[in-house]
Amino acid sequence: MAQQFRAGGASRGKLSAHKGRFTEKVEPLSVYMLWASFRNMAGLAGPELEIICLMNCVILAGRDWRFRALLRAQLLEEKIDVEAYEMPREALNHLTDLKSLPRLLVADLFGSPSPKAELKLLSKWTALIPIWIILTHIFRTEESLENQGFERVLYRPLDVAQFVKDIKKRCESL
Repeated sequence: MAQQFRAGGASRGKLSAHKGRFTEKVEPLSVYMLWASFRNMAGLAGPELEIICLMNCVILAGRDWRFRALLRAQLLEEKIDVEAYEMPREALNHLTDLKSLPRLLVADLFGSPSPKAELKLLSKWTALIPIWIILTHIFRTEESLENQGFERVLYRPLDVAQFVKDIKKRCESL
């Protein structure tokens, strides 16, 4: 028995089910496919297995609405789809469908009432989503962010033009 798996509606290959195991015949097995296989075996997926794919968008989360609006405008000008939220928790709450994840989540923790709690929450998502964190220099001495899975940790102030180029380059590399 073979099931089609889809990403964004397009057929991308076949999975073979043999004694309850799924083996992929076309593309290399990724974290997203492993998660989809687990969901299917656990009865969480429908009759047709759909793999998780990256949405063609970037999610911005941060309390500083001026920075968020400027960065969003610059990314839209570069033809990068952007969703913006005030808090990282709010952004993660909108990711209820694990079949469509953003290409990148940028979390600006400047002005956050509890940056440590937000870092802990975001670190749980690093296996599924590439996450870039923006902090103040004051936080640099307080907390070690090594081995928490964040792709990049940046500190304010940022050169917005260079930051937009970095995001664009990262999105094009996927």
